[in-house]
Amino acid sequence: MGWLESMIFSRKRQRMQAGRNNGVPDIAQAAKKEFQDRVENIIGDYARIARSVLKESHVHENMMATVRNFASHESNIVSTSESLKHMQSLTNELKFHVDQITARYSS
Repeated sequence: MGWLESMIFSRKRQRMQAGRNNGVPDIAQAAKKEFQDRVENIIGDYARIARSVLKESHVHENMMATVRNFASHESNIVSTSESLKHMQSLTNELKFHVDQITARYSS
């Protein structure tokens, strides 16, 4: 085989390989691409549904109302804690006086 024939043969082989890869789609690659497209569509549908549910529901407003309620109760909790500490110190002082009175009348 001469150099011209080998060159023609190699070009024919290149065209056949190019035709197999580009002209005729690979079934596995096509199935994979179709599967990826379906998955992307499903994920997109779920995202649209989630956005729609969030828009239609009042989750954000309910959450903000709950946060405001907790914030308003925080000052009450702090003042209650301070009141309990003050009551504890008064109770300790009262116990001290009761012990002194009891000791005075016991002797």
